[in-house]
Amino acid sequence: MNLDGPAQYFPLSVPMAAGSGTFAIIAFVGGLSAATGAMIAITLALATMILNHWLLPIIHFRVKRDVYGQLIWMRRALIAVVLLAGYLFYLALNNRFNLTELALAAFIATLQLLPGVMAVAHWPRGNRRGFIAGLMVGSNIWFFGLMLPMVQGWTSATLPFWDTPIPIGIDEWSYITLWSLGLNTLVFLVVSYLSRQSDEERYSAELCSDDELSHPVRLALDIRSPGEIIERLSTRIGRSTAHTEVQRALHRLGMTLNESRPYALRRLRDEIEANLSSLIGISMASEIMDRLVPYKVPESPVATDINLIESRLGQVRDQLTGLAAELNNLRLYHRRTLEELPLATFSIGADMEILMWNSAMADLTGITSDQVTGSHLEDVVEPWGGLLTKFAHSNEPRFYKRQITLNNQAHWITLHKATIPSSMAHQVDGQVILLEDVTELQMLEQELVHSERLASVGRLAAGVAHEIGNPVTGIACLAQNLKYDTEDPEILETGSQILSLTERVTRIVQSLVSFSHAGQRADNTLQKVSPRECVQEAINLLSLQKERNQVRFVNQVPADLRLEADSQRLIQVFVNLLSNSRDASEDGGEILVEGSVLADYVRLTVTDEGSGIPAEVADRIFEPFFTTKDPGEGTGLGLAMVYTIVEDHKGSIEIESPVDRERGTGTRFVILLPLNLASIDSKSNTKKVF
Repeated sequence: MNLDGPAQYFPLSVPMAAGSGTFAIIAFVGGLSAATGAMIAITLALATMILNHWLLPIIHFRVKRDVYGQLIWMRRALIAVVLLAGYLFYLALNNRFNLTELALAAFIATLQLLPGVMAVAHWPRGNRRGFIAGLMVGSNIWFFGLMLPMVQGWTSATLPFWDTPIPIGIDEWSYITLWSLGLNTLVFLVVSYLSRQSDEERYSAELCSDDELSHPVRLALDIRSPGEIIERLSTRIGRSTAHTEVQRALHRLGMTLNESRPYALRRLRDEIEANLSSLIGISMASEIMDRLVPYKVPESPVATDINLIESRLGQVRDQLTGLAAELNNLRLYHRRTLEELPLATFSIGADMEILMWNSAMADLTGITSDQVTGSHLEDVVEPWGGLLTKFAHSNEPRFYKRQITLNNQAHWITLHKATIPSSMAHQVDGQVILLEDVTELQMLEQELVHSERLASVGRLAAGVAHEIGNPVTGIACLAQNLKYDTEDPEILETGSQILSLTERVTRIVQSLVSFSHAGQRADNTLQKVSPRECVQEAINLLSLQKERNQVRFVNQVPADLRLEADSQRLIQVFVNLLSNSRDASEDGGEILVEGSVLADYVRLTVTDEGSGIPAEVADRIFEPFFTTKDPGEGTGLGLAMVYTIVEDHKGSIEIESPVDRERGTGTRFVILLPLNLASIDSKSNTKKVF
């Protein structure tokens, strides 16, 4: 077609030369829309960059009202300035270059950022001094070798120390790109190697590097809640803006305003800084956060952010291969071992931040790992926070049987500590603390002491009974002699009452002595006994405890009923059953004891009108040391002893609870004992719970 226009206008000039006005209009609208879209994208990006990196840091931006409104108007003004500057630049070039040449020049300038971009992800050793030095060298070569010649129309230049002209300009773009990018990279590497990284640069490099899994420093904050962050940011960006940004960060992280864990607050602080970076730029956001919510320099150089490492390893776990994957699997195995350890275990750092809290610890304390991991030890709810903090700060390797109250009941905890010395690899230090619940052991020791005390009382009772027996016998003799010394009816009646009372004293003393000897029997002590008399003897003993609930015992066991048994051990069975029934009954209640013959067995029942036995504990009431009574009220040995005695007599015991199913009250113990032990084959005892 012999077109004279530049190649970038061929989509417009071809349909015009062909006489197709419609296609020319379509091509014009398409070109206009593409140019407009590029103008809008570039203008918005440049306006935001100028606002965030130049304007806001220079004017020390401080909000007096809505920050979003101020930023919008400032950005609008910058958009107009950028458009005007772009038009003036177009006039300066005087339309001497096509779009390809302009795009190529811009791309070569942007290419100077490549060394720093690559180093962020793959070379943690690089630092800002090396990056800035390399960027300045490469950018100067680009400016004097490409940009300035395009504006001035130069095609060559002479260096002060080099007489030979050097070709420059857009036609030499390949050489300029090679020299600018090559020297940029070389200077970046050399300066980075010769200069020292700051702690902040090292920390940031470890966070950004894909192939670096070293231990970043666990930085500290001097804030205790998100509300405190809002108060501090309000002085710079306004209260409404601060509240909005903090709430947005909390929502993204799944946290609440009540969050107080240091690890969570560090994540919140970083998330807020990221949000502010998108709003007012990285430089301004970093300046605001570093000034108002700064990280404190760790008191110990070995404070390592274990939680951050765990989070990062969890994110890249599927990407690890070879030795790295094997080491990660080994780490997961050991961590899983600690988490599933049946002993309550947790670990803390040198700054008392909780790093690990296993499942047994969660079961013991009722506090899940998510609630405390990353928080300070002293922030754990009581009674655990004070105890654990005191132990962690102490020099003692263990706290033995420390008493705490859980659910209004006393518990005893033994704590053990292992300190991780700072001389270990990577200089990780802290403590591993194990908790052992020794409540059952403590209760057992107390019950054994109590049992020994009762045994001593029994031995004393036998001696006291012997001493009481002599004067009582003398009193009975004197009372009997009264009928020979007088015929006065009143005196004789008094003597009769004295004899009756002395007989009662004798029976009580004999019952106490016999009960103290219960369980100390031989096989030849088995004899035909009356269950009714055993029940009555137990009732007489329990009647001596006036401080207990006053209930009415009803003995309806037939008087002619006999079975082969150890009478003293049988009395012990009824003492325990009647005592438990009395404790479960209200004042004025009734406890009924009945008996009958069932084939070769005697069936004895003890029925009360109490609250009944909960279904969830019914299967455990015969276990030694299990009791539903308050601490100090019961030993948990009574029903276990009943079970053993019944089993020794080749009998069985059953529980029916509740007796009154409509009201859900009452408990009935049913005992089956053989009439004749010799006729019963030895077999294991069974208990049934209905």
